[in-house]
Amino acid sequence: MAGPVRGRDLSKPAHHEAGHAVVAQILGIEPQSASVTGDETTQGRVLAAAARWTRPEIVIDGRTEMRLHREIMVCFAGVLAERRLVGRLNRIRASKDYEVAAAIAMYATTTTEEANALLAWLQTRTDNLVDRNWRIIEVVAAALTRTMTLDHAQIVTIMQSAVGCHATDGTCNVAPTLFSQFGGPFGTV
Repeated sequence: MAGPVRGRDLSKPAHHEAGHAVVAQILGIEPQSASVTGDETTQGRVLAAAARWTRPEIVIDGRTEMRLHREIMVCFAGVLAERRLVGRLNRIRASKDYEVAAAIAMYATTTTEEANALLAWLQTRTDNLVDRNWRIIEVVAAALTRTMTLDHAQIVTIMQSAVGCHATDGTCNVAPTLFSQFGGPFGTV
């Protein structure tokens, strides 16, 4: 794997992408990879597989609605993790994540008022989730700063080590362990 680019501070984008990756894993949206190798439009990215069982273009049932809520929370997680690191919101870096979250909210609701209320509620929930899992986000961000890219297995292993699980037999599942701290109406993942 490539090392960090000389002179480029990776702390902000690493925390941003780690926020996305950690919250995605906690909420049951498997992050395929996280990277701080930027291009002309981004400083990093997290790739996640689309749910095969949702068909939002056909119908928004309860299961699909919960998936859309989790996707909005993953959008917010990067911005909120970076804000926690630096103490302020980077509106430029946040704009794409907020655009995607708003588009999902408009799709999942019937009015702008309802979409705005949903976004406010999910942003508060995500902020709390980032706060409760800040140590894990920091550990994943540190690994991203060192390696530039992490695959799903690496993300999970790092998250497990951050919570003190060193099982190698697959008995330590990060998402349910951390998700139980989150609770709330999402039930089980």
